[in-house]
Amino acid sequence: MRLESVTLSGFRCFGSEPVTVNLSKDIIAVVGPNAAGKTALLQALAKVFGVTRAQRTVHRSDFHLGADDDPDDRKPKSLFIDVLLAFPELVDGTATPETIAPSFRHMQIERTGKPPVCRLRLEARWEDDGTLEGEVAQQLSWVDTLDETPEEKDCHPVVAADRGLIQLYYTPASRDAAAQIRASTGALGARLLRAIDWSSKTEAAVEKASDDLATAFEGEAAIKAISDALKARWTDLHDDVVDTEPRLSLVSRRFEEVAARATPSDLLEHVRDLRIVERGIDARQQHANGSCPCGFECRPTVPMFVHLGSRDLSGHLRNEPEEVSDHIF
Repeated sequence: MRLESVTLSGFRCFGSEPVTVNLSKDIIAVVGPNAAGKTALLQALAKVFGVTRAQRTVHRSDFHLGADDDPDDRKPKSLFIDVLLAFPELVDGTATPETIAPSFRHMQIERTGKPPVCRLRLEARWEDDGTLEGEVAQQLSWVDTLDETPEEKDCHPVVAADRGLIQLYYTPASRDAAAQIRASTGALGARLLRAIDWSSKTEAAVEKASDDLATAFEGEAAIKAISDALKARWTDLHDDVVDTEPRLSLVSRRFEEVAARATPSDLLEHVRDLRIVERGIDARQQHANGSCPCGFECRPTVPMFVHLGSRDLSGHLRNEPEEVSDHIF
């Protein structure tokens, strides 16, 4: 299954005239000048396939506002995002329940000389309901025709279970490489962790370790004093019917929450090291070309060593404390 095309109308920088973006079956790179719609295209896909309600919700700001349009205009506006999903696996005989969800087979549209497709269409309309933000109504539907403007009888609502079969993880571009990698690895790591069928032995071991940590932390005198003060205040604000009470905890006692906090620490450590190396290289180049802004007389002939915490540039373990020599005098 692959994304074949996306058609947009009235969404952000895309005007009312529909614009179709055909996508390659190989690597896809979207190239264009500023304000051409690169980000808007990805955000449109997130409106259809986003993994959170916030990503899928259409807001007033998502409707197109032309250069000559009045921002205070309260006339109704509409948009649509139309997506074609192609299934070449049905042609070459490689289709499996893992590559094509069984429910998709009921929504297929056959094409002569081309792989069958499924068509998804998100339609939204903004109207003035007397409030500042107005009211946005949106509907995601399967469409069982390739007509440019499908009729209502050709559109069928997408149930939540089917919508969740296709998920898009959108990581906004950032000039901070470390932040970019953290965001990407965090999203991918969370998906992998949720997919693991944990053994009962592992769950029991983690829960026991969590209980031991929580007990030791909550047994600290200062933590106990703070907890007692919170409980007293909580009791003043709530009656006896409430059976919960506040507590300070170092770690959750529930296995699912502990597992969800797992992070690829070694990778993030290498990301931090990379930033240190970049700082060191930049400083050395500044010293070499005489452009260092340090204000002192630099000696570029003196070797500079960049310490990466417990590792040196070759990756070997070191015992020296972390040190970054940005300047050599």
